[in-house]
Formats: sequence, structure tokens, C-alpha cells
Amino acid sequence: MRRLFPLVAVLALAACKNDCQKLCDEMADYAEECGQEWDREAVKECRADQANRNVAKESREACASALPSLREEWTCEDLQGYFAGGDDDGAESDADVGADSGGR
Repeated sequence: MRRLFPLVAVLALAACKNDCQKLCDEMADYAEECGQEWDREAVKECRADQANRNVAKESREACASALPSLREEWTCEDLQGYFAGGDDDGAESDADVGADSGGR
């Protein structure tokens, strides 16, 4: 049983992502499908930036609403512009992705 504890702990932590962190993963997956690359370190950094302690409740709510519709509202060109834009000045700008994409 003791041998399983570390594995169970890791799996439990991996499953505890908030919606903004899930959006990081979803954007990375979508970017890959679009032939763009978002390296693992950038995804890891995005997840860290989007940790609950770094993101306001309103931003997490925006991520929650953007997450299910990312692929419908964003095109591959939108993602290319996002990644090329270099807007990497902190957690709040990344979290605002969901709020800014509405109506596309």
C-alpha cells in the first residue's frame, strides 16, 4: 500500500487543475493540431501562471466559459496571432484570453 501512495498522490494532483490551467493544455493541444508548437516548458509556465493563487476569481470564471468553446471561437490563425504576439507579461493577460475571445 505504501508503494501506491506516491502514485495516487501524483494522479490526484494532476487532476486538480483549475479551468485556466486546463485552458493552457487545451490551447497547446489545439496549437499542435494547427501545426504550431508550444513547447512543454511554455505549457508548464502557463499552468504555473494560472495557479489559483495567481488568478482572480473573475479570470477563472472567464476561463471556465472559454474552455468548452475554444475550438469554435478560435481559428488556427487566431492561435498563430496569439503565439506570435508575445503577450507574455503575466498571468492576468493569459487568463483574459477567454474574456477577449467572445464574439469571434
